[in-house]
Amino acid sequence: MIDDGFINGNEGVEILSPGMYFHGYVIERRIGRGSSGDVYLARHKMLDILYAIKIIEASELIISEETVQRFVREAKIAARIQHSNLVRVHDAGFDDSTNVYYLVMDYMSKGTLRERIAFEGAIPAQEAVEIIYSIASALDAGARMGLVHRDLKPENIMFSESGIVKLVDLGVAKICDGETLQTRTSTTFGTPAYMAPEQAKDASKVDSRADIYSLGVILFEMLCGRRPYIGNTPMAIIAQVISDEPIPDVKRLNPNVPNWVSALVFRMCAKNPEKRISSAAELLCIISEYLHKKSDKADYAALPEKKPFEMLRNVGNDNESTFNTYSEKRNNFYQKLLPKVLLLIIGFVLLTLLIIFI
Repeated sequence: MIDDGFINGNEGVEILSPGMYFHGYVIERRIGRGSSGDVYLARHKMLDILYAIKIIEASELIISEETVQRFVREAKIAARIQHSNLVRVHDAGFDDSTNVYYLVMDYMSKGTLRERIAFEGAIPAQEAVEIIYSIASALDAGARMGLVHRDLKPENIMFSESGIVKLVDLGVAKICDGETLQTRTSTTFGTPAYMAPEQAKDASKVDSRADIYSLGVILFEMLCGRRPYIGNTPMAIIAQVISDEPIPDVKRLNPNVPNWVSALVFRMCAKNPEKRISSAAELLCIISEYLHKKSDKADYAALPEKKPFEMLRNVGNDNESTFNTYSEKRNNFYQKLLPKVLLLIIGFVLLTLLIIFI
């Protein structure tokens, strides 16, 4: 299933109408609409706090049994993983009167990352990296329970009233611990533009590196204001994703991006999973180190064969024996220049002798 996310909109019949009382909440309005259900803004009647209620109809004529299972899976996963950068699920259940399954979640009043990019364009590099850090932190918490998200995209990254970045929508997440939440084989889940090459081929076999790839694409989009791969159809985009061509260089679209951030995008989006940053935990270590160092001395994107973590870790290190691209380039320059200088000197000597004897 490809891109079954919720979108903003006011079309279609509203199952929950404004002013309606629903399991202790008063419905205010619909704030999102998707192919399988809606999201409503609701106020807790006693606590006077706003929440988001996500619903899907339990009708085989409208949605599949698999969609219902995904919905229930999302509730279970979100309830098991508690993290400050993950939208919290407060309640879930089935309502007989409306024949809907529902989730009660935190209300993210500042909207999605997709909306921010659409309105503001490219985001400053440091802020973009900090957003990635927040989401990676949530993924790391999930990874400790065997979670692979599999549908990371700007629509699933939201901002709270206080500006805290939070990850939402765990409906296509995969638990890698042998439980019944496993996905069947030869299935494609996710959104083509953010999908790792191996995920486009078979989503059931992916691990946390697929999420790292998706985060890298999101980082690219924040830095450049556009996605790396654009096509008229999902298959046209997937064809670019699974090709051997590396992701475009962000510095060509935004020269102001620091070298280390540009290289970070390359390493996160390596087409070969073996050459990619391997986990959210590793990504957190890398980002934390460079945000504190604020060092950008080495053009380490020019060393594609070096292992990513070792390469990124050594950027800005003053020890030339570990990493000294600048010195290597300088030596190469002198090696090429020396023969030319010698020829000029010999020519000058010969010309001088010729003048003297004539």
